[in-house]
Formats: sequence, structure tokens, C-alpha cells
Amino acid sequence: MVWQVLLRKRSDVFAAMLAHNFIERKEKTVLLEGFSIPEVLTFFEFVYTGTARLQESTIMGVAALSDKYQVPTLQHFGSTWIGEHWTVESDAQIYMSGLRHPGSEPQGEQCLQLIDTHARDALTHLHVLQDKTIDAILSREGLCILEHELVDTLLAWVEQSKKSVESVMSMLFKHSLKLLQCTGKVISTNSGDRKIRIV
Repeated sequence: MVWQVLLRKRSDVFAAMLAHNFIERKEKTVLLEGFSIPEVLTFFEFVYTGTARLQESTIMGVAALSDKYQVPTLQHFGSTWIGEHWTVESDAQIYMSGLRHPGSEPQGEQCLQLIDTHARDALTHLHVLQDKTIDAILSREGLCILEHELVDTLLAWVEQSKKSVESVMSMLFKHSLKLLQCTGKVISTNSGDRKIRIV
């Protein structure tokens, strides 16, 4: 249950929905579909207090809510937070948060550009993404990483049990096959002990 006075004060959209003859006014219910519970809780934390504890994993959802419901003070708060907290280490989480929300493509492209220009450091944190997303990132023309650095990073994911051998093998063969062919190296795996050995 949310206090209507605060909703109207913070958001012109909520003010209109709750003042006019909309279903939200009649039912005294607003359905916030497509957002996670932490995103919605953070949004309402800001509505009530004028501040919020933002996180990399929810920032894009909170930004999407602030855009959708026209909460300019939260839009500014979120933009400032991103500017202060956006690092190579946080980039994968921010990017993953944005993948769930249409309309966050500009911020997503900023994430990808950071990954492109700081690939060696950024890739160590990308294991949290789905394989198809990692594959798309590794296929980018602007990705600035030497192939041996890519191989080392992917192998480290297996050694640290962050990705499966099969997953990393697929990425290695797709994105580093040229390197492996040029050096004459052979990759052998033993799925039982999660090791990859380059001979």
C-alpha cells in the first residue's frame, strides 16, 4: 500500500492516473509489470524518502520505472549514481540489469563500449552473463583484446568454476579458433574434473 499524496507529488503520471477517471483510481491499484520486486521496492523507497539504495543489478529497472512514470528527481538521482558507480567491475551487472528492460538500449550501448575499450579487465566479470550474451559481446568488432588474453580469461572461468567446460570450449572454438590453428595448439578436456589443458 502506497500513500497517494506522495505518488502524486513525485510523478505526473501517477497524479493523472489517480486524479482522473482511470481504472487505477477506481480500483486504487497500479500494476507495475515487467519489473523485479527489488526494482519496485527501490522505486518506492525513493518515492517515500527522496533517496534510495541503488545497486548495479537493479539500476536499469529503477531507471525504466522513473522514465515510465516520469519521476524526474529519480531520473537525475539514478544518472548521478551511474556516473559515480560505473566501473569495469560493475559494468556486467549494470548491462545485465538493462537487458531486462526495453528502452535502456542507450545505457546498454555505453556498457558495451566500456567493455570494448577495457576488454581484458571487463571480461573477467562477464561470466555472470548468459552464454549467448557473452557470445554477442565477443563477436563485437570493437572489442579490444588480444586473443591470448581472451583464451586466458575464458580458461580462468573454468578454473574458478564460474563457467562450465562445455560453455568455455564453445566460446574458445568460435572466437579463438584462428589463434589455436596458428599456434598448432590442441585443446583437450576432462569434464569430470572441470579442466581444460592446452597442449
